[in-house]
Amino acid sequence: MVGFPTDTVYGMGCRAGSLAAIQRLYEIKSRPSHQALILMSASVAEVALFAEWIPAAEALSQRFWPGPLTLILKAKVVGEGLRGRGTVGVRIPANETALELLRRSGPLATTSANRHGHHPLLDAAAAVRDLPDLSGALANGSGEREATAPSSILDLTGEKPVLLRQGGLSARELGLDVPGVDPRIRRD
Repeated sequence: MVGFPTDTVYGMGCRAGSLAAIQRLYEIKSRPSHQALILMSASVAEVALFAEWIPAAEALSQRFWPGPLTLILKAKVVGEGLRGRGTVGVRIPANETALELLRRSGPLATTSANRHGHHPLLDAAAAVRDLPDLSGALANGSGEREATAPSSILDLTGEKPVLLRQGGLSARELGLDVPGVDPRIRRD
């Protein structure tokens, strides 16, 4: 279990393929087991191993990844904890420390670094103080500004995209409130 900076809030994660590690992550956070985790990766190729990669995801990933956008897609075979009713949330963060961790570790099952129901933490010092069961916490060594808004969550599993949470990207930036524009193919 490691804490790490992202382009949104400070995160924590574990190996995506380890059920024991995922269960421990839920325990440390005191997170209800029915709430799925987000798969973070350093590449679309890795994301596509866990999620059904569709044209809408391709278009949005080209425009907004790496960045503060989580896409909910239909799941391929994934470990417990990542799956939410046959779907999986996937994201590539725009933070060099997080990306280097993901390149070295492979995909991680992630969540914000905080106890369930509390505000997300914003840095390594807060994570170590509030979550002493973390194996470690990486500081944002790249000099990037610590972010405070969570990722926007866009569900692409239905006929039309649905913004489940507005975070780092607004509905307008995602092209969701522009009449006559299909956000699945918008690239401007």
